[in-house]
Amino acid sequence: MHLSGFTPPFTLKWYNIECFRKWNIPDIVNINTHSLCRYGQGLKRQKNTMIREMNEHDGQRILEIYKMGLDTKNATFETEVPSWSDWDLKHHKHSRFVYVDNNTILGWVALTPVSSRKVYEGVAEVSVYIDTNFLHKGIGSGLMDKVILSSEEQGIWTLYSSVFSENIATIKLHLKYGFRVIGKREKIAQLDNKWHDTTILERRSKKVGI
Repeated sequence: MHLSGFTPPFTLKWYNIECFRKWNIPDIVNINTHSLCRYGQGLKRQKNTMIREMNEHDGQRILEIYKMGLDTKNATFETEVPSWSDWDLKHHKHSRFVYVDNNTILGWVALTPVSSRKVYEGVAEVSVYIDTNFLHKGIGSGLMDKVILSSEEQGIWTLYSSVFSENIATIKLHLKYGFRVIGKREKIAQLDNKWHDTTILERRSKKVGI
């Protein structure tokens, strides 16, 4: 018997029945059980992980993750968590996504208009926040990829971001997805009586507004 969709690359030398039961996999022959367990784990991650559109019921969790960002002291100059209604009013209604694992939101992305002027309607600021207990797991990459595609579908031609210059991980994430550094603001503002520089990044669409 073969596992559907899986081509066994090794010959079975021993059975690990507990592994089979853990991943609900039937008895299989002609397959190495170590590879099988890894495959089963991958199936489970794929099954329970998704990126979906944000909805009003996500508000509490969105703000919880935002608070985690505030607590790092390197994500924003803001010091207070807004109400959900204020957060909702500030951000575009489109291009809001959450990363969900086992029915728990682990990160979110949203866009904010940079200006009320008509001429800048296709320019938006990106905000990406991840549960700090789940960093470096590809969540930010998945959200960034999703929001770029959505923004272009919605007619956004430039994505903009202002990042604390010491927040190297976030800067690298932006560079990975085609943003370029366009400048640096030196000691632009204070947080807890400490001056911070910010790095300005921008991504110009090659599909919209050309």
